[in-house]
Formats: sequence, C-alpha cells, structure tokens
Amino acid sequence: MSTLENIARQGKRFIHFSAQNTFSFSEHLLAFFFKGQIKKKQYIFIIGPPRSGSTLIMQAISDAFKIGYLTNKHCLFFGAPSIAEWISRPLVRKEPSHYKSSYGRTNHFSEPAECGAWWYRFFRKYPAYVSLEDVSNLNMSAFRRSLASLGGAMGLPLIFKNLYASLRLEPIAHYVPNALFIVIERDWVDNGQSILKGRYDTLGDYGKWWSVPPPNVDELAELPPVQQVVAQIESIHDLIDRDLHRLGLEEQTFRIRYEDFCQDVYGTLDAFQAFMAHHGVDLERRFDVPAQFPINRSVKIPQSMYEQLQAEVAKRQERRAAVREQCQ
Repeated sequence: MSTLENIARQGKRFIHFSAQNTFSFSEHLLAFFFKGQIKKKQYIFIIGPPRSGSTLIMQAISDAFKIGYLTNKHCLFFGAPSIAEWISRPLVRKEPSHYKSSYGRTNHFSEPAECGAWWYRFFRKYPAYVSLEDVSNLNMSAFRRSLASLGGAMGLPLIFKNLYASLRLEPIAHYVPNALFIVIERDWVDNGQSILKGRYDTLGDYGKWWSVPPPNVDELAELPPVQQVVAQIESIHDLIDRDLHRLGLEEQTFRIRYEDFCQDVYGTLDAFQAFMAHHGVDLERRFDVPAQFPINRSVKIPQSMYEQLQAEVAKRQERRAAVREQCQ
C-alpha cells in the first residue's frame, strides 16, 4: 500500500469514527427521554462457547417473536444504533430469515448482528474477561444509556447475541440487574470440530487461536490444537457456570441444548416464551419458523484429528464425571 493510499485510508477511518462519536453524543441526548427504560425493558444476552449454534438460535428467536435486536443496519450506526432505529426502522421492514450465516455473520440488513464495534464502546478488547473492577462507571453509564435509548426507540424487549458477553457477566448483571441470560450448549465433539474448521477457514491454520478467549487463554495456547479447542469449550462453560452461581443469576438463566433445539424448535421456543412470561414479559409471535433444523455430523476436519477430538472429549468428560461423583 502506497503512502497516499494509507493516508486516504486513515482519513476515512478518522471521519468514520468521528461521525460515530457524534452519533454517540446524540444517543446521550436521546437517552434523557428514555432514562426510565433500563428498569422497564427486558434485556436478554445469549452466551456460550463459539460455534455452539448461537446464530441459528438467535435467528429463530428473532423470527418467532416480536423482540428487538441489533441488526446489520443498526451496526452501521454503532455509535448510536437507536438513531438507525428512528431513521430506517429495520425491524419494521424485517423479512423472515433464510437461516444462513458464515461464522456468526449474516447478510441481510434486518438480520441479527454481533456488532462488536458497539460492544467495544463500553468493554475493553484485551484481556477479554472483564470483572466489575475492570470497568469504569463512565463506560457503564454509556452502556445503560445506549440500552435505554435503543429499547425506547424499539418499544420491545431486547436480545443480544455476542458470545464475548460470556466474559462480561459481572458488570452486565451489576449495571443491568434485570438482565436475563440464554446459555447455549452443544455436543463437545461437534462444537470442537466446528471451532477447528473455523480456525482453518478463517486463519488457514488449525493451531492459531480463534474467538472468545477465556482467562486462561495463555495456558491453553501452549496445548496442541485439539486439546486447545476442547479446553476452550470446557473453560468457557465452567466460567459461565461459576459466574452465574457466584452472582446468583440461575433464576435469570434459560438453557438451550443445540441438538434438542434442532430436533424440536417449537418445544424450545414455547419453553423460552414461558420463561419470559415468568419474568413478566409476554412475547408476541412474529413469523412462523421451521419445526426442525438438520444437524450435520459429517467429518469436516482430517480424520486423524477428528479421532483425537473424540478421544479428548471422552477423556475430559470422564474426568468431570469422576469429580462430580466425588463431590456428591
């Protein structure tokens, strides 16, 4: 890249982020009119390991129910997604999902987006695990204002799907005490294979770390690839369970096993609707959704690696079962 091209690129980035800062200030003003919304609206956060089926579940929930969420259109205005809601109303124009995505990314303007740029307005990038001590009241006040203005603009309960929220439970629960959580669980062999495939497809290397790093990531990075991904899944689940228990959030948590969801979409959605009603939110239906989704269990990585993965999962789960038995 030439010097002139680099200057032009940096100039565009400066203009882009300057505009987002202007939007953020507008959001601050808008939040004044919705300052009571943070207590009145319900906020749901999907958490779990990467490649656990969260995007498909998010697409089904946002199709099945009239619920607000960050779309790809909102993310163009990550400095103030509520402004995008007021201007273009992407959810009013929402069409049924095609249930397609590529590693968490969807294509249509009205489809769900992880919108990392919005999240990084409030939470640091590294280290990814964030305790209450690691956040500033200034950033968390901005987080609450953004939630309030977005909820006020949409007039709906809001659901968010960014799995890095798994590492931010303490500050989220503290500053949004009425938050609810959906924990996604998936067969560890299928989950691990999908992470390994994701590494190769996006980075060209099974051994390079990819997505949601738990606090012990430096230790895990020393392991061979198969052991890495299984330990990544295990560490994230253990971290989620520990924080949910430590913070007293079990009653605010709904668990979905990916395989059960795919086999019985209606049953899972009915149970989620009942969970929300228990927390004072009556969800209205939006679109019909498929009754089932196929589960693809074909081998997508080298056969020898897949067999190593099966053995590693079996070993770790046997060890966990033995520990549980000793604790009883």
